[in-house]
Amino acid sequence: MQNEVFYDPKVADILKRFICVHIDIDKDPSDSKAFGVQGIPRMIVQTPEREPRMDIVGSREAAPFAQLLGESVGLAPTASTTAN
Repeated sequence: MQNEVFYDPKVADILKRFICVHIDIDKDPSDSKAFGVQGIPRMIVQTPEREPRMDIVGSREAAPFAQLLGESVGLAPTASTTAN
């Protein structure tokens, strides 16, 4: 996902709204434990107050992932986020 999905224009446009953090579970086991990571890849979206908005485990294709991201911040699905 890191090399393909995150750079897809549909996904990248939505990710501009986020502060993205990548945790390597092998290098940062305490951070992965703090977030309860038990499977990878895991994508968590939280508000600044740490309220959960999205929490998914497993890879996704770009269009479905863009839709999930958009929904997590209240964006209505558009043709650009739902097109295959």
